[in-house]
Amino acid sequence: MALASYRGFTLKSIGSSNQVWKVTIKNRELQGTLAAVKRV
Repeated sequence: MALASYRGFTLKSIGSSNQVWKVTIKNRELQGTLAAVKRV
């Protein structure tokens, strides 16, 4: 699992391929590609 920080939020990769990422914002968990998660 890889970790990244973007605009004060911690992004976490799901699985070993690092293709799907998740972030928790205001008790909501969003997941998708890294570019899609950063767009939110």
